[in-house]
Amino acid sequence: MHFFGGAICAFVLVGCWGSSPSDRPAGQSPLASSSPLDGISVCTGGAEREVAIDETTPAGFSAEDLLASIEGEHDEEIRWTMPEGLTVGPERGERTLRVIIERSGDRARELDPSQDGIGHGSVCQAWVIVPVTVTMRSEDGALNDRFAGEVYAMDPRVAYLSAESTELSLAGKLSVARESEPEHLASETFELAMTLSEHGATGTLSAVWTTLDIENMFFLDETLQIADFGDASCDVEAASLPLDAPVTAVNQVLVTGQDLIDAFNAATSVTIDWASGESTEASLNFTPDRDGACAAISVDYDDRDQKLSVPGMLELRSDDGRVDARWPGGLRPLGFADDGTVIGYQLLASYPLTDLPDPTPADLGFPLASDGDLDTFSVSYEVTIVQGVVSGSIALIGFQNLDTGCPLPDGSGCDFSGEDLEAGTLR
Repeated sequence: MHFFGGAICAFVLVGCWGSSPSDRPAGQSPLASSSPLDGISVCTGGAEREVAIDETTPAGFSAEDLLASIEGEHDEEIRWTMPEGLTVGPERGERTLRVIIERSGDRARELDPSQDGIGHGSVCQAWVIVPVTVTMRSEDGALNDRFAGEVYAMDPRVAYLSAESTELSLAGKLSVARESEPEHLASETFELAMTLSEHGATGTLSAVWTTLDIENMFFLDETLQIADFGDASCDVEAASLPLDAPVTAVNQVLVTGQDLIDAFNAATSVTIDWASGESTEASLNFTPDRDGACAAISVDYDDRDQKLSVPGMLELRSDDGRVDARWPGGLRPLGFADDGTVIGYQLLASYPLTDLPDPTPADLGFPLASDGDLDTFSVSYEVTIVQGVVSGSIALIGFQNLDTGCPLPDGSGCDFSGEDLEAGTLR
C-alpha cells in the first residue's frame, strides 16, 4: 500500500511513469534493481561501506565467495500463468529460460543493519551487496532483458535479487493486457523476485497495478503473478538444491532431503481416532514434488544454518474409507540427537483449495457427499514423527457464506461461517 505522500504522481503526466518503450535504447530493459530486504527482513537500516570484491567482510565472506556460487548461466524452466482477467503472451505454458549473472566491477558494499527495533527479537546480521549485470532470455522471446542489478547475501551460498520496472513493458515480446482497466490508475509495473545459488535460479514475475483511492486518498497495489521459474516449490527466501545434496541443518549436522524422505516413510502406518469416536488404521507416504529440496538461510536471527525442507505430497489412506488424500506440504526436520541423528520430522499445512473449480469434499481427499449449503472447503493437517512415534491431526472444514450480497468471487472480505465436517487425531 502506498500512502498519500506520493499521490502527486497520480495527477502528473508521464513524468512519473518513466520513459516509454520507444524512447529506450534497443535492448535496454526498464527493470531496475530494488532492495529485497523490505520483503524478507526486519533488519533494513544501518550503515553501509564500500569493500573490495575479495575482502572478507563482517558477514564472514567476500563478494568473490558469493560470486563463485551464483555467477554464470542458469538454465531453468519458466511457467507462464494466466490470472483471471489477464491476457499474457506470446509464450504460454512451460518454456525454457536462461538467466546469466555477471559481475560488475571490483567493488561491493557491506551493510551493517540496525538491531531490530520492532519487537521481533531479531539479531541483525551483516549483508554483502554485490553489483551485477542480469540477463534473462526466454525460449520464444517473451523475455529478452539485460539490466544492472544488485544481489544481497548474508551467506555465500544464497543471494537474493529483486527488480521493478516503471512501466508495464520490458525489452522482449512480453505483453500483458487487462480485460478492463481499473479506475484512477496511477501506474502499471512489473516486479521480479529471484533467489540464486549454485543449484539454480528460482523466482517470480508479477504485474502490478497501482490505483488511487480517491475517497480515502491512498494508493492500493494489485499484484498478479504471471510467471514463475526454477524450482517453484521453494519460496523467495530459499534456494533449490538436489535431494542428495547435504546441507547444515542445525549444530553443523549434515542432512539431505532424501534422508528426510527415507526416515519419514519408515513409519508406514498410523491410527486415526475420529472425533465421532471411531478409530481406523491408515497408511501414509511422502513423495517429493520433484528431484529437489529447499534450503532456507535465516535472514533475521543470529544463526546462519540452512533450514532444510522438501516440498511434496502426503498420501494418507484410511482402511475405513473416510480419507483417501494427496495433500501438498513441506517435510522438515524437527530435532537432532547428540550424535547427529535426526529424531523428528514434520509435515504441516493448512490450505484452502478455492482455486479448484467448485471443490467438493471428495476433491480434498474426503469422499463425503457435498452439503449444498456450503460454499467452499479447506483442509488442515499436521503429521509429526519423533523417534518413530506418530502424532498429529487432520480436519476437513466447510464454509458457508452468510453474506448473500458478497460481490467478491474469491470470498475475501465476506462473512463466512466454518464448521468441522471431519476431524481426527493421528497416533
